[in-house]
Amino acid sequence: MLIKFPWTRALGKTVRDALFGTLQTGWQAFVNYLPNLLTIAFVIFVTYFLLRLSKSFFRELGGGTFSLPGFYAEWAQPTYRIATFLIIALAAVVAFPLLPGFQSPAFQGISVFWVY
Repeated sequence: MLIKFPWTRALGKTVRDALFGTLQTGWQAFVNYLPNLLTIAFVIFVTYFLLRLSKSFFRELGGGTFSLPGFYAEWAQPTYRIATFLIIALAAVVAFPLLPGFQSPAFQGISVFWVY
C-alpha cells in the first residue's frame, strides 16, 4: 500500500524487503532444521512402538502366558513401569540434543538440574 504513493514508496520498499527477508530467513531455518525434525519424529515413532511392545510383553508375563526362569509374575507390573521410565529417558536423551536452542546458555543451565 505504501508503494502506491510517491512520498512513501521508499518506506514501502524497505518494509516489503524486511518482511520478505524475515520470511525467507525463517523458511531457510525451517528447511535446515528438517533433518532434525524427522529424526525426532523417528525417535517418537520408535519409542511409541517400544512402549506398546513392552506393555504387551509384561502383561503376558504377568498373566502367566509365558515365564522366565527366576522371574515371578508379581514382578511384571513394577518391572514394566521401570522399563517404561527407562525407554522414555533414553528417547529424551536421544531427542534433546536435536531440539532447537539446545546449545543456548539457558538450556544448558536447565540441563544442570536434569543431570543432578
